[in-house]
Amino acid sequence: MIYERHTSFGIERSRRSKRYTMHEPHYHDSYEIFVPHYGTSTLMIGDEVFSVEPDCVAVIKELSPHGNFSKAEHERTVLYFDKDFLSPYLTVKAQALYLSLFENRLLKPSSDDFKKIQTLCSLLQKEHLSSNNPDKIFPLLSELLLILKASPIVKAPPIYEADSVFGAVLSYININYKSITSIPLLAENFFVSPSYLCRIFKKGTHLTISQYINSLKINEACEMLKTTDKSLMQISLEVGYNSYPHFVNNFTRITALSPNEYRKKNREQSVSDTL
Repeated sequence: MIYERHTSFGIERSRRSKRYTMHEPHYHDSYEIFVPHYGTSTLMIGDEVFSVEPDCVAVIKELSPHGNFSKAEHERTVLYFDKDFLSPYLTVKAQALYLSLFENRLLKPSSDDFKKIQTLCSLLQKEHLSSNNPDKIFPLLSELLLILKASPIVKAPPIYEADSVFGAVLSYININYKSITSIPLLAENFFVSPSYLCRIFKKGTHLTISQYINSLKINEACEMLKTTDKSLMQISLEVGYNSYPHFVNNFTRITALSPNEYRKKNREQSVSDTL
């Protein structure tokens, strides 16, 4: 699982070939919007895998693991922004209202609203490539977020149902990752062999079980570093590491920042938000 460092605002439109697969899922501090133009996309968001049709929009909250594992050719626009981009224009309360839409996974705007979203994406990309002026980008982004906020939530089940082995294992790991000590014991819980479990998990996520568990631990550590004053040792224990050096090494490898550097960076951002 890769931690990507996004800042401010970004947008890109691109076409993906048949059976496109990301090298590895990722997560970041930004909020992401996935707008399809044609073709069906297959996205992993958190612990679920969804089929995204050309009339739906996927929304991904900050620090949520996600990846694109589509088997069909498709074209999409992906845009992202962080809280720092919104801060000059919105109060903390207004930000929370806008960002609450990212508690969902898939949204289905009306046909007319979907066309407006695609038009706004084109305008945003044009503005981003020309002047990249936040004062011109924010009104367009605000209109897009308001449309999405009013759009119905898609209640279709994920591709991998909760009662399938893969879906059940993914949900179990997502809840119990701190206490999982071995793959053989995990496999026993689901009455399958360790080799079969590893194979279906790698096929479903393009990650090993160990990589996924480690990413969840680091993801939670990031949140604790941002929101608490707990010591690094305490955080490492609470997210499931028995070895503090192992925690620091993994954190630095995944985020490209040491835990102290990550905390300092986010504290500085928090202070600037209040000024």
